[in-house]
This record gives sequence, C-alpha cells and structure tokens, in this order.
Amino acid sequence: MAVACRNGSAPTEKDQAARGEAGRVAHQVKTLRDSDNAQKTVLLEALDGTPCTIADVCAVKKTCSEAYALQETALAALSTVRYALQGVAPGMDGQEAALLSHAETALARAKDLTTKCADLEAALRRQYRL
Repeated sequence: MAVACRNGSAPTEKDQAARGEAGRVAHQVKTLRDSDNAQKTVLLEALDGTPCTIADVCAVKKTCSEAYALQETALAALSTVRYALQGVAPGMDGQEAALLSHAETALARAKDLTTKCADLEAALRRQYRL
C-alpha cells in the first residue's frame, strides 16, 4: 500500500494510519537490531507488543520477532555451555557438545533470519516512505 496515491492526490486517513503502523514497527525493529544483546529481551517484547493490522507490516514484525527470538535462544544455549565448561552449571555431563551444536545451528539460522528481517525492514521503509 503506497502512502500517497500515484495520481498525486493526498494520502487518505487509511494511508496515513498504515504509514504510522509501518513506522512504529520499523522503529521497533531498528531499535532491537541496534541494541546490545543484554537489552534484546525487553526490546523483543516491545516489538511483539506493537499493534499490527496490515499484512505486509505484520509479516515484517513476525519475521523479525522470530529471528531475534531464535538468536536469544541460541545465545542462551551458548551461555549454558560456557558455564558448564567452567563448572558453574553442574549436571551437564557430556551434553555440552549436543547443546553447542544446537546453538551453532540456531545462530546460523538466526543470522539468515536477521538478514531477511533487515531487508524486509528496508523495503517497508521504502514502501511507506519512512
């Protein structure tokens, strides 16, 4: 949905509402992407709580939310492995290798998804002229 009609007429209220929604989601995504890992949980919750009613905007929100949730899960798994190897997380007993493999796979997938997220966010900004 374009913000301004191609024939040069002024944007409608619906166009302006769509642009506002796209702007809020794009802002939340950029803030999340640019944040330190320690802040991502709170910012991911903020993105998830951002209202969304327009299909293309919701698709960006969903892709980005999934990407950063997967990244958080993988980073948490890496921390668990690190602590286990340092003896801080007892009870792992050889599970470190499997958990590390899972974390590496998840991080690779998260990297692909976060790249897709950034591409979708950029397209959203162009489409809605943000």
